[in-house]
Amino acid sequence: ECPRLLFPFARQIVSDATRNGGFPPLMIDPVDFARLYQSKLAENQAGRQTN
Repeated sequence: ECPRLLFPFARQIVSDATRNGGFPPLMIDPVDFARLYQSKLAENQAGRQTN
């Protein structure tokens, strides 16, 4: 849950910092951390079954 809660704040800080530095704001796409975790977990379990 922590990455999911912190990511919007980190994304805003990065966007503001690049914009304040005179660059176009860097818009980072949202990340579904729960889906990434589930897919990695399934990948690891599939790897164990083949060994």
